[in-house]
Amino acid sequence: MGKVILATLHPAAIGPTIKSAMPSAAVDTSIQFEFDFKQTKAAILYLAVKGLPRFDKYQIFKLLFLADKAHLLRFGRPITGDSYDAWSYGPCPAKTKGIFDSLHGLVQGEASNMLEALDLGSAIELTEGRHPQYKALCEADLDQLSESDLLILDQIAKDYGTMNFEEL
Repeated sequence: MGKVILATLHPAAIGPTIKSAMPSAAVDTSIQFEFDFKQTKAAILYLAVKGLPRFDKYQIFKLLFLADKAHLLRFGRPITGDSYDAWSYGPCPAKTKGIFDSLHGLVQGEASNMLEALDLGSAIELTEGRHPQYKALCEADLDQLSESDLLILDQIAKDYGTMNFEEL
């Protein structure tokens, strides 16, 4: 399983004076962001109240990736700060998946994941079935999301929210 890095800076893009000082060996130029659980929870709840069909964890994962990518490209930072693993069915947010796994009782994660799972579990309701879906039990804490976050989340919900798993 590989990592999907949302942004990299190629040495050629830096400029000729710095480029010549760069070593010839490959340099890791990936950018790492800090995961923000409160922003992630707010983004999930914000999308959950949009009435999107099939709002399961797979759609959540894909919509968060699309939102993080769009926000990074337009505003220079992602919304959640999560890192994404490259899976055969698309990018998967590593920390968010761990929280959902803990929420489902599939994995006994770290103490922080369990606390975050309990926090998220008190805000969303899980339906029964083969592919359980989520429904918000409360409103998103909009203080956790900026105007640009909301703009991108609205656009992602509009453009991709009705797509099924295969289309996403």
